[in-house]
Amino acid sequence: MRVFRGIAALGLALTLAGCANLPSLPQGTEEAAWHRHEAAILAGTQWSLDGSFGLRVGHRGWSAGLRWREADDRYHIDIYDPLGRTVAVLAGRPGDVTLRDDRGRSYRASSAAGLMKRALGWSLPVSGLRYWIRGVPVPGMPVEARRLDGRGRLAQLRQSGWDLRYQDYDYDTVNARPMRVVMTHGDVRLVVVVNQWDDRG
Repeated sequence: MRVFRGIAALGLALTLAGCANLPSLPQGTEEAAWHRHEAAILAGTQWSLDGSFGLRVGHRGWSAGLRWREADDRYHIDIYDPLGRTVAVLAGRPGDVTLRDDRGRSYRASSAAGLMKRALGWSLPVSGLRYWIRGVPVPGMPVEARRLDGRGRLAQLRQSGWDLRYQDYDYDTVNARPMRVVMTHGDVRLVVVVNQWDDRG
């Protein structure tokens, strides 16, 4: 497959605009707001996003466009290069994942991360990212640490060995979704920038 490199591609360094600065909640109410926010996000069973990501593992780096769609427990992820050409299509549900690369070759496995590593030479933490990218921890898994912002949304999260920093949210104050997330795990650094969210999947 074509290897695509360069974390700077696809505008990952751009400053996102259009998100108004919202006033903080009254002191002491952030926790209650967080629980309402988390419940609202998890209640959404269909959603999609368009954006891009940059991945660095040690001295190696990749960047790509990202189109992610979810419906119930199924997901469909399109990964494409800076020219809009499809690099890989990932589709699956827990325990059953398929991947088709840019040469039409198909792969199948029980783990998305392992499948991507085998087929592409790099991987994304798909099982966790399905939740983290929406600004909530993976349900049923221990949370090692978290910090809320003044609106009762995640500012930082540590789960499954990943450290996440939420640097921007959209303007929706009730079901606010992240627009930029920086994730690190050892020598792995992943930056996801969302251009658009859609609650219709």
